[in-house]
Amino acid sequence: NLAYWQCMARSSVLSLDVRGYYTTNTTLDIGSYQVDATQASAGYYSNVSSGNWSSASSWLYYNGQAWVAPTSAPTGSASTTIMQGSSITLDSDVSFSHTLSVNGTLNLSSSHGVTLTGGTLSGTGAVSGAGTGFINASSGNSDITGVTVSGFTVSAVQVAAGATLNITGVTFSGNSSANGGAICMADGAVSSYAAVLLSGCSFF
Repeated sequence: NLAYWQCMARSSVLSLDVRGYYTTNTTLDIGSYQVDATQASAGYYSNVSSGNWSSASSWLYYNGQAWVAPTSAPTGSASTTIMQGSSITLDSDVSFSHTLSVNGTLNLSSSHGVTLTGGTLSGTGAVSGAGTGFINASSGNSDITGVTVSGFTVSAVQVAAGATLNITGVTFSGNSSANGGAICMADGAVSSYAAVLLSGCSFF
């Protein structure tokens, strides 16, 4: 969906808003940019600065017309983006049934982690472990694509019995080999084994 646009100093032309999505009716010449020409949907979150996940001041919220300051942090019930060049520390557990796009850095601290319940963790950034938190695919068919997963002292990715996790183009780097290694699968009854499908991944 990437496209190149030249935004000129006249009204009713394409321009970038503060989140990198396109808007119209601008009078400011902002030059040439590469943008993801995907219209944001109402309910989307994107961080406005580095900080803690639970802090509302770390985020902007799209209300369907503009990006505004939210009254609370994202809960995982809507698509959320961590912008390139920024860092968000996960200081509370979060469960995703939608898409979490990590183009900056997501730091999992202490015992807090990301749970995927049919959701997607994707992006060009990094997910870094700093404690006992981890990425957990607990149910449904979930995906992890593109990100670098590093620094975990427990299994970076854990997959519960009955869940399916598709891992594509992910780099696992500098994770502990203890506690099951980079990926740990549950071993329940035969009918409820976890499933992990790997494609184009690297392990260091």
